[in-house]
Amino acid sequence: MSPLTLAVGCQAVRLSHVAMLERRVLYAEKRTFLVEHAFRCGGEYTQDIQQRCQAQFSETKVPHRNAVRQLSQKFKETGSVCDATRSGDHQY
Repeated sequence: MSPLTLAVGCQAVRLSHVAMLERRVLYAEKRTFLVEHAFRCGGEYTQDIQQRCQAQFSETKVPHRNAVRQLSQKFKETGSVCDATRSGDHQY
């Protein structure tokens, strides 16, 4: 393998890590947005929240009401919208 190929390969790996971190940040922002707005509406996931979510995060699908209900329940129990760290998960 030539040094050029290796360098290009490393660059692709670095870019994929950056993209993954950006997705994680967006993922956390979207979860926070959903929980915050659901609590403002008395725990309900309304049509208005769905429309606001679509406007704010247009590149992703609007989650199902059951997903938002589970996310809200997780927040009530743990105080966090993030998933628990699983064994073998890498921290970036």
